[in-house]
Amino acid sequence: MEKHLLVTISDDPRMFYGLNFLTRFFTAKDTLRLTLLHIAAGAAAVWPEEMNYESIARRDGRARDIEEKGRAALEAAEKMLLAGGFDKSRLHTKLVFGGFSRNKIILHEGEAGLYDAVVLGQRGYDTLRDLLDHSLSLDLLRGAFPFPLWICRLPKFGRKNVLVAVDGSEPSLRIADHAGFILSRGPGHDIVLFHVAGPKSAAPGPEFFDECRELIAKAGFPFDRIRTKTVVAAGVPAAILAEAESGRYAAVALGRTGIGKSGDKDKGAAPKAFFGAVSNDIFHNLAGAVMWVSR
Repeated sequence: MEKHLLVTISDDPRMFYGLNFLTRFFTAKDTLRLTLLHIAAGAAAVWPEEMNYESIARRDGRARDIEEKGRAALEAAEKMLLAGGFDKSRLHTKLVFGGFSRNKIILHEGEAGLYDAVVLGQRGYDTLRDLLDHSLSLDLLRGAFPFPLWICRLPKFGRKNVLVAVDGSEPSLRIADHAGFILSRGPGHDIVLFHVAGPKSAAPGPEFFDECRELIAKAGFPFDRIRTKTVVAAGVPAAILAEAESGRYAAVALGRTGIGKSGDKDKGAAPKAFFGAVSNDIFHNLAGAVMWVSR
């Protein structure tokens, strides 16, 4: 089945981390359809009392410059993907002028297009990080991003496989299903289901992973390429980060929230209305691998 991804495009080709990840990670590129989204800055408004021929001409000139810069960024992105093995017929471009915040535009486009995931590069990461760190629009974030997010911040290349953090929660089941769907018909990567048991908890038996395995296999991923691993550790984020680095995984997948110590969903703290405490820690500290996160 075809996977349709929305990929946000910076105006700086040096920041095309999401594109670099896509070209290197996927071998079966004919299973992907990509919509490249560039959000151009809106031209500055001209106040009515300042409006004259010269001010209108300057405004229109700035708008043309912004549009040309955006289209140049999309052309550069398309050129990179074509060089990386994608077919032009599977690439679509979209230029949007920013009248709202970048996050609201991405949210609208992601929902309207029914994409299988939204891919954020460095600029998208910075925007989301700033939003979280400044605790803005928490009511929006509680219900936002119903689609999986791929956060591509300085990924290292030459890595492979996807580490899926599981704890039995609904979000972890959703991200396992997502990983299976994305990697179906795509040779070259295994899925490793990873569970962190607390020092005072009994390590789960092999059956703990059964539901995740079944979801992944049902999504079209080969059953014999699903592995499992359990470690005992006091800190869940640190254990996930250590495994991601030692295993040199290309991506780390986890649910937005999980099961906390009380057995309830991980509520996290402060700006973490969007992320739970674990996913928030991974978001800020994961290096070398791309983060896949589901609602």
